[in-house]
Amino acid sequence: YYFDDRGAGVCHFHYFRNPRTREQINVWLEARTPRDAGEFLKLAWRDRNLIFPSLRGGEGLPVLLYVPGLFGTHLQEAGETIWLDWKHLLPGSLDRLRMDRNVQTGDAVAGGHEDFLTALNASFNVTPFKYDWRKPLADNAKALAELLTALLDSTSLPVHMLTMSSGSMVLQGVIAGSPDVWKRIR
Repeated sequence: YYFDDRGAGVCHFHYFRNPRTREQINVWLEARTPRDAGEFLKLAWRDRNLIFPSLRGGEGLPVLLYVPGLFGTHLQEAGETIWLDWKHLLPGSLDRLRMDRNVQTGDAVAGGHEDFLTALNASFNVTPFKYDWRKPLADNAKALAELLTALLDSTSLPVHMLTMSSGSMVLQGVIAGSPDVWKRIR
């Protein structure tokens, strides 16, 4: 579900300053069923949001490690996707994302970057870094450093980085916490 609000007072950085947006978010949070969700509309889901699994062979191509931003990795519990699955975003269902739950990472969410990443697949072996964005930045930076080390040890080809949004903060954690790994990339 989504709420389409446009105009001069609408801005990605000021959701809660806009009274109409603030009101609709509150209505959605208090909704017991999708019909009670105010002006929210059902999103036409496309199964095209995952581009990585077996899109094409990447042997012989340099690696491009894609680090998505916050919320950019699907999360699963008992094999069921709980993020990003729209029906699990309804009120009362976010409880499954608590840190004390047995949640594993799924695939990266390509989202709005799908066309861009697909085009990069022609020249690179695009490899997503799938991480649990609920965990501390330092934990994810350590996991990224371990993946980078494994990639660098397994190929003589260049390893490039592409970060989106807060994925850059995870990479900054590698630079600060594992400078030896970072030197190998540069």
